[in-house]
Amino acid sequence: EIRRSDWPRGMVSMNGPGADLEADTINNFCLFMSRVSAKTYIVLTAHAPALATYFGGIMQTS
Repeated sequence: EIRRSDWPRGMVSMNGPGADLEADTINNFCLFMSRVSAKTYIVLTAHAPALATYFGGIMQTS
């Protein structure tokens, strides 16, 4: 098993049904975020609470 501390920064570790798929989705999102321009990243970061709520809702319902 890969320990969380061994994962690249931004990786998410989860357990439970569908955890692998959710983790892959979030990790891909983190990779995407790391590639967007700094300006876009700052704008999206300003909306981070809304994104966190959105992703939190997905995790609770799945």
